[in-house]
Amino acid sequence: VDLSPVSKHCFNLKYLTFECNKVQTISCLSALNSLVQINGSYNRINKSNDIYLLSSLSNIAILDLKGNEICVTINNYRYYTIFCMKSLRMLDGKSVINKEIEASSNMYS
Repeated sequence: VDLSPVSKHCFNLKYLTFECNKVQTISCLSALNSLVQINGSYNRINKSNDIYLLSSLSNIAILDLKGNEICVTINNYRYYTIFCMKSLRMLDGKSVINKEIEASSNMYS
């Protein structure tokens, strides 16, 4: 499944769900600055660059990517994602706590 048409036509989109759709990349979503929540669980996302490119989404509060290869292929996936996406409040169904924010900052700064 290709998400690029979404990024070209849905600029004011706040919530996006595409779980279980064999999506391989989400980097095209970096153009959707209004996004607050993304549920992309159980797809085929596997590149750390996708997380890095989403760091431009300053309003994103909830991200769910559980069940994707990226969760196990990136060392310290949770800390890396929290570090890249400063506005996150929930990742993969778990609240982001201050201790994790500090640890991710220490790890990647």
